[in-house]
Amino acid sequence: MLGLALSLLLLLPSVCQAVLGEPESSVAQDRKFSATKTYRKRTQNVVSVHELVSDALTIREFAANGIIFAVAWNGMSHPDVSQLFGKQFEIFRQQNERVRKLPGRGPGKVDAGNLVVEYSGHMRSVRGRAYLLNQIPPGFSLEDIQ
Repeated sequence: MLGLALSLLLLLPSVCQAVLGEPESSVAQDRKFSATKTYRKRTQNVVSVHELVSDALTIREFAANGIIFAVAWNGMSHPDVSQLFGKQFEIFRQQNERVRKLPGRGPGKVDAGNLVVEYSGHMRSVRGRAYLLNQIPPGFSLEDIQ
C-alpha cells in the first residue's frame, strides 16, 4: 500500500503543468509530458475547458482570453498544487497554514483576496478548485468550476 501511495505521488507532479494565471498554451505541454490517458477540450461561450484524465486524477483547466483563470480536480489524491498554482502557490501556502490552525475547521477554504481555493475529501476521494477572481470572464458562473 505504501508503495502504491509513493508511486502516485511521483506521478502526480507530472500530471499538470498549466499554471493558474499563466497562458493557456501551457496545456499542450501537459498532454505531451504527463501521465494523461485522456484529453478533452470543450468550449463554453468564451471559456475553454481542458480536461486531463489519468488513472488517479482528473484536472480541468479553465481558460479565457488566453489565460488559465481556474482549475478544478477530483480523484484519489490532490494534485501537486505548487506546480498547478505557480506564482499563486506562496499566497495559498501562507493563507492555508493560517486557516488550518483555526478550531473546528471543516473542508479547506482559502480566500486570499484575488485567489480562492476550496478543497475537501478523504483518502482516495478528493476534490478541489482554485480560481482568480480578477480573471473570471463576465457572465461566467463560479458554479461551473468543478
